Amino acid sequence: MKLNPNYVPPPDYRKPKVTKKIPIPQDKYPDYNFIGLIIGPRGNTQKRMERETNTKIAIRGRGSVKEGKSRKLQGFQPGDDEELHVLITADDEESLSRAATMVEQILVPVEESKNEHKARQLRELASINGTLRDEMLCRICGDSGHRIHQCPQRTGASWTPANVRCGICGDRSHPTTDCPTGQVQKEEDKLKVRQEYMSLMADLTGESPAESSANAYAAYGYGIGLVPPPPPS
Repeated sequence: MKLNPNYVPPPDYRKPKVTKKIPIPQDKYPDYNFIGLIIGPRGNTQKRMERETNTKIAIRGRGSVKEGKSRKLQGFQPGDDEELHVLITADDEESLSRAATMVEQILVPVEESKNEHKARQLRELASINGTLRDEMLCRICGDSGHRIHQCPQRTGASWTPANVRCGICGDRSHPTTDCPTGQVQKEEDKLKVRQEYMSLMADLTGESPAESSANAYAAYGYGIGLVPPPPPS
């Protein structure tokens, strides 16, 4: 067909598919969920890769299907007696290569805190289940899961840190006026000032602190209409 563009294959001709098997290192990393990362929530990751590369991606080999009811429903598949692997089927080598690159990237173990692929899948699953919470995004990198001053890209050439530090707790995530610890401190300061004022009034009037506090409240309440005026003499 390359030599003669006008060539027409016979009606019963079927172009053979090209396939590739990529081993899954489950034995080397038994606690790493390779299958879940490939399939994704509701199979969406697998379907997306198939759609983008125009291929078929399947997991084959021992451990690809749970024994019992699932095995009876699916039946025996070619390659189920082999080591665990990903089977990619495509119409051409180019599509096969693109799909293999995607799969191979997922099969490289990544530390839990740095696994962006898994984080996207968890976010997608939460969206499907209706439990997704809107998160504040970092204004530096646009990602979530960390504060601005903890952004891994904060040392870039175009980034300059703001000179912000809480004067109460020392954290750089908020100014002093927004400190949650400071709110408690403010209430304690107000109470202390009130107690000192009541003590001063008791010294001036010769009353006990309790009587001075009651009289001060009565005068205040009368002024704003909370306490009825005294009866005429």
